[in-house]
Amino acid sequence: MIERFLEIFIGSFVVVIAILFLTFSLGSRNDLANKDSYRLSARYNNIGELKKGDNIKISGVPIGQVYKISLDEKNYEAIATFLIDSSVQLPIDSTAQILLGGIFGNTEVRIIPGKNTQTLEPHAEITNTTDAINLEDLIGEFIYNSTESSP
Repeated sequence: MIERFLEIFIGSFVVVIAILFLTFSLGSRNDLANKDSYRLSARYNNIGELKKGDNIKISGVPIGQVYKISLDEKNYEAIATFLIDSSVQLPIDSTAQILLGGIFGNTEVRIIPGKNTQTLEPHAEITNTTDAINLEDLIGEFIYNSTESSP
């Protein structure tokens, strides 16, 4: 009887924890689609693992999210469309870098604001971009260069 009660108690506890985790993860999403925001786009040769919903940050502060990723079939470039919080106005010479953000492999876009006083209008394109860095290529290049220079 006690074993049955203990099994029910532990099972209920696991279900409650799962519900809390799900509620927290859905509630903490930076969902700008329902907030006052505007769209910007940027073109890249390599977006790495960037996907819809990834964060857009300035100085580590989230200001938006990736809204859509598509392919320019004429130039074979990836086009990333961003939703940016309307309270943030970006200079037209801003740079959009794709970064691998941490040990869990989270990809994000870092915006480096430019110095120009003119700001990007909604639906404009950020022309200064930096592609995603492929860590495997960097490690391979490092190993190749270190073995090449050895006597």
